Amino acid sequence: MLKTAVRAAACAVVIALSGCASTRIPELIKKMRGDPIHDDGRPSETMKKLAECGPETKQPILDALTADEKEYNVSLVRTLTLIKEGVEPETYAELLAHPGRGVAETAQEIVLDPNTRNLTEKLTAMLREHDPQKSSEPGHDEEVYRKVLFCLGEAGGPPAVPGLCVAIRQPDSKTRGAAMQALFRLFDRLPWQAVKGTIDARYYDFEMYFTLRSVLLTETNAEVCHYASRALEAYSGASFGVFAKTQEQRDREREKRIVGRYDEWVVWENGMSDYPNRPVTHELARRLNIAIHR
Repeated sequence: MLKTAVRAAACAVVIALSGCASTRIPELIKKMRGDPIHDDGRPSETMKKLAECGPETKQPILDALTADEKEYNVSLVRTLTLIKEGVEPETYAELLAHPGRGVAETAQEIVLDPNTRNLTEKLTAMLREHDPQKSSEPGHDEEVYRKVLFCLGEAGGPPAVPGLCVAIRQPDSKTRGAAMQALFRLFDRLPWQAVKGTIDARYYDFEMYFTLRSVLLTETNAEVCHYASRALEAYSGASFGVFAKTQEQRDREREKRIVGRYDEWVVWENGMSDYPNRPVTHELARRLNIAIHR
């Protein structure tokens, strides 16, 4: 009995010394309004004290985020980054979907930080979760979807390619443009051979070429085509021209010539310059034949 009482007293002393009794965390969170993050990004004293309370502050911080207090929200999200353990990087990816002012923007900065663990898997899952075509809140989810696309383009890895290839078929042209730009940025950041050697088998062995080629031949939005041509350039390592970015500048004859040059490049790369006499594989030969003689 005495030992139990002593242990309880000792625990109470430790909590009191740490300044993180259950009433202390809400007090510090409330105090954040008067002592927010500094203009230069340095944490305030209140942020530091709150972070010292450890991982048990995570949920109260998330619960305290509001709809319209930008400075307060930014301070709370940045406090999470000061907590040494217990806040997984996936938390910041999830905050990309938070509607509160300043929350998604701050979370995006953290997701894109080189020191943050790669979140390709989580972000790709979020594309499925926030697909505007399947959403009951298409306006909000479309905005989240584009934020996720941007993050995948700037910081995603090769496993993001299949998800991006679904995104480039979204019905909204603005979203398709964001998806194609993300695909271009991913290919532009990563060495082509590294991408080609590790992405999903559906996009291996020139399947990516036919995906982008289809966009170039059927897409009506100039900006989407522009980024598709840049994605193809980055993916292939070849450079036969880039489509114009605006409808007024489009030259359909020039675009056909660019696609034709890429078709010839695909044949050459596969050792099929004397096709159809020496096809590499029946399926690829069939696809290339359609591409060249259509």
